[in-house]
Amino acid sequence: MKDLESELVPRQFFRCHTAYLVNLREIKKVTQQDVILLDDTVIPLSKHRRKDMKEALAQFWGEQFL
Repeated sequence: MKDLESELVPRQFFRCHTAYLVNLREIKKVTQQDVILLDDTVIPLSKHRRKDMKEALAQFWGEQFL
């Protein structure tokens, strides 16, 4: 997973859990425990990565409006 993660564009993808990489473009909502995608797929969010996830998403969404 780490090799795959390093090949992806870091500002477009985020590793939200040990077994999950998500495309930030596909996120609809982030809760305390989950990432909900545009197609309503629910992916677990590690409590250890929650803060970084929110920061990455805020930065990504901010860049979309520049």
